[in-house]
Amino acid sequence: MHDQYPQPIQLPEVTELNNGERIVLDLNTSIYSPTEIGLPEQVNNDSLSIVGEITLKSDSEEDSVDFAVVRVDNSFNNAFELGLVSLTKTENGKDATNSKFIKIPEGYEVTLGRSVDVTDPFVLDGQLLTGKAFSSGISRRHATLKLDGTSLTIEDGSLNGTKVVHEDSTKSSPDQPSRVLISEVPKNDVEIREINDRAQLERDLKTEQELEAIRRDMDQLREGLSEKDQMALWKYGSGLINKAEAMDRGDGQESLNQGYVAGEGLNEMSPKAKEISRQYLALMKRNSAVLKSARQ
Repeated sequence: MHDQYPQPIQLPEVTELNNGERIVLDLNTSIYSPTEIGLPEQVNNDSLSIVGEITLKSDSEEDSVDFAVVRVDNSFNNAFELGLVSLTKTENGKDATNSKFIKIPEGYEVTLGRSVDVTDPFVLDGQLLTGKAFSSGISRRHATLKLDGTSLTIEDGSLNGTKVVHEDSTKSSPDQPSRVLISEVPKNDVEIREINDRAQLERDLKTEQELEAIRRDMDQLREGLSEKDQMALWKYGSGLINKAEAMDRGDGQESLNQGYVAGEGLNEMSPKAKEISRQYLALMKRNSAVLKSARQ
C-alpha cells in the first residue's frame, strides 16, 4: 500500500485483525512523514507525526475507509494529543489535506464505525469523520480504540476485519490465555489442569481488580447526587448500552425501546448529573466490557 508514497521513512508492518483480535501500538514510533498525506510537519509550536493507519475493511476495497493516526506534540510542555484524520484515495496515494482532526480522549474506549447512535459521545460516526456515510459493509461498531499513555489499543469488532499499518506493536487474541511462567513441561493431565487453574485464577483476580476500580470511580462520580439523579444516570447508561447490543443483533424494536429509556434518563437528570453523564457512561461501558470478557 505504501509503495505509492514518494519517500517513506521506513517500511511499516501490516496487521490484519479479525474476530475480536487486538493490537497495541507504540506511539513513540512513526511510519512516514505527515507531508506525504498533505499535512504539515509542524503547526505553530506543535509537531505532527503519523504513528499508524487504520483501515475499516468493507465487502469491497472501494468501500473500505482509511484513517491516519496522528500524534501532535507540544514542544513547550512535552504533552501530546492523539487523533484521527480520514484519508481520501487519490491517484498519487492518499490525502488528508481537508480532513478534520478528531481527538481520541485518554482512558476511554472509543468506538469507530457506521453508527447512527448520535447520543453516544464515545461512538465516532462515519459521517462526522469523513463527511459522508459509510457503506453497509462497515460494521456499526467496527473497531474500538483506547489510548493509555503512549500506547493505543485497537480491537476489531467487525464482520470484514480491520487492517492496521504500524511499527512496534503487540498483537493478541481475545481467547489468548494469560501468560503463566512454567518451570518445566507438564508431564500429565493433572499438571496441565493445575497450570490452567492458575491461569484462570490470575484472570479472575485481574477481572475483580478492574471491576473494583470501576466501582470506586463510579461511587466518586455519584457522590453528592440524589437518588433520583443516580437512577437517571443508570437508566441513561444502561439504555445506551442495551441499545447498542440490540443494534448489533439487528433487533430494531428493542433498539428503539432502549433508546427511549436512555432519553428518559437524560431528561430526568439535574444539570449536575448531566455534567458527569459522559464519564459515567464510559465507566458503565468499561464495566460491561470487563464482565463480557470474563464470561468468554
